[in-house]
Parts: sequence; structure tokens; C-alpha cells
Amino acid sequence: MRTGMHEAGRRGPAVVAAVVAAMVLAGSAVPVMAITSEGCFAQRLKAWGNLRKCQRQEEAKAIRGRSADPAKCQAAFDRKAEMLRAEAAASAVPCRYRDNGDNTVTDFDTGLMWVRQVAFDGMPSPFILDADDTFLWQTAAETAAKLAGTSASGTTIVPVPGNGSYTDWRLPTIVELAGIVELSAPGCRSRGACIDPIFGGTSPHDYWSATRALNEPSPAAFVDFFNGLIEFSNPVAELHAREVRSAF
Repeated sequence: MRTGMHEAGRRGPAVVAAVVAAMVLAGSAVPVMAITSEGCFAQRLKAWGNLRKCQRQEEAKAIRGRSADPAKCQAAFDRKAEMLRAEAAASAVPCRYRDNGDNTVTDFDTGLMWVRQVAFDGMPSPFILDADDTFLWQTAAETAAKLAGTSASGTTIVPVPGNGSYTDWRLPTIVELAGIVELSAPGCRSRGACIDPIFGGTSPHDYWSATRALNEPSPAAFVDFFNGLIEFSNPVAELHAREVRSAF
């Protein structure tokens, strides 16, 4: 093992990092350099940038009629992400969800940004951050499309066009919505919602997705955050909603 690490060290830091990650994944007792959450997030953000750059380069090759291999871009990204997950796990720090401090949460696994709901007072109101709010499917979709981002104070999200940094909010697909279900979350399947607490107030009930079935009367898919199950409902039902956008 000592010889292997010595030889890897002579080949550069990238190889050393790969060797260390492999040892972590294999359950080796070899010590791993600690990583902070912010350091991990920074590296994951850079990895997303490298992925997009690589994909554009391969697309350009294809346009020119040259041999392109976009799969290699995703493969390199996946390797980097897995190495960072291993380092974060070894350091016991989170490195998937980041609270951006403006009522949004970024998921570095999927590259999605979610609205973080903070008001949960048991009284439904026309306020997008209120986890008590419920909507018809069409209203939920329209509200998501109108959501413009965060206010200057960073404490409210108002569904008024032009107010805030982002203008591309939408309802999530059923795959995206199911992707943030966390069955190990505190209170899941008992008194709380099956989702990471970083998402703020979340009702342990049904949340609309943008996905519709093909059959009549075209029911819409939703996720029950009490148990994480995917179901379908008539779009005239009133369910909760959480908006999403692509971050990277």
C-alpha cells in the first residue's frame, strides 16, 4: 500500500485523489484529508462547469461532422462527483444540498434549484413560501411560471414578474420531485415530511408535479411526502406545490 501511494504521488495530485477515493469506497483504513462542505460545494460547482463545457465542445464537433463522444463528459463528471461524495462522507459533512440563504436550495446531484418554504402556520394564505398553501394543478403551474425569485431582503418570494434574480421557475417533473424524497428524514411516515429539513417547511402531504398521464381525464402525478409514494389525481384537486429551476 505504501509503495502504491508513493508511485501515485509521483504521478500528480489528480491520481492521488483518485487512489484515496478508491480506498474510501473500498473501506480502507488509510486516512483521508478532511473536506469542508463549502469546499466540497465549490468543487462540485466547478465539476458542473466542466461538464457543460465538455458537452458544448462535443456538440461543436458533431456539428462539424467530426467524431464526438458526449458520454465521456458525463462519465468524467460522475467520477468526480463520486470521489467528492466519498470525501464528504469520510469527513462527515453534507455535500448534496446547499441552502443559498435566499429561500432557495441547490441540489448538486441533479443541478436543480428548489424554493425553500419557510412559513408553516396552519393557516392557508396566498403566499408562495407558506407550506400550508394548496393549488389546483393549473394554478400551481401558472404560479410557478410567474414566480420571479427572491426579494431584496432575502426573506420573501413574491409571485410577481420582474421581482428577483430568477425568472425561470416551474413545476418539477415527477422524476425531479420524487428525487428529493428522503425516507430517512426525521419524522418521515409518522409526524413529519419525508424530505431533508434543509428544504424548510414541508407539509407531509401531496405535492403536484408537472407530469400528466396520457389517458383521460389526464390526471396529474404527485408525490405524497408523508410516505414518498407517487400517485395520480384529478387536476381539479387542491394539492401543495414546490417550484424548481435548473441551476447549472
